[in-house]
Amino acid sequence: MSRAEVAQQVADVRVTPGLWEIRTAVSDVVAPELPRELAARLRSPRPPIRHCITPEQAQPASFPALLARSGDCAVQDFSMTGGRMRGRMLCRAGTARQVAAEMSGSYAPNAFNYRHRIETPAPGVGGAITLTVQTAGRRVGDCPAGGEQAP
Repeated sequence: MSRAEVAQQVADVRVTPGLWEIRTAVSDVVAPELPRELAARLRSPRPPIRHCITPEQAQPASFPALLARSGDCAVQDFSMTGGRMRGRMLCRAGTARQVAAEMSGSYAPNAFNYRHRIETPAPGVGGAITLTVQTAGRRVGDCPAGGEQAP
């Protein structure tokens, strides 16, 4: 999709500025010859991240990850409408390090929840490494005075 096509998809999306808490969890990991201990570590809980979103960052035109083709990546079949989002991204297509990502989920001005499925070739052993990641965010209040980062 072109930058203009992606921009059209996010044009009506509203994000409420303020302090947001984001939680990410790896729900599944599949990889050839992956030790059980490493798979368990990848699935272990992660602490939430808090981040302030300014009024400027809350504007649809400032969603850089969605609006731009970053590096060798291209957005495909992306849509955000009616509180639902879905899409695919392909990076370095046709190379040994090709990464494909699919996402689907929901969004609202004060919260989002989506699932990513990321697949890349396994180095040296053949096959693919596949991660399934769940990410949820919600606005938890106003930003602390004097800074963008929160404790």
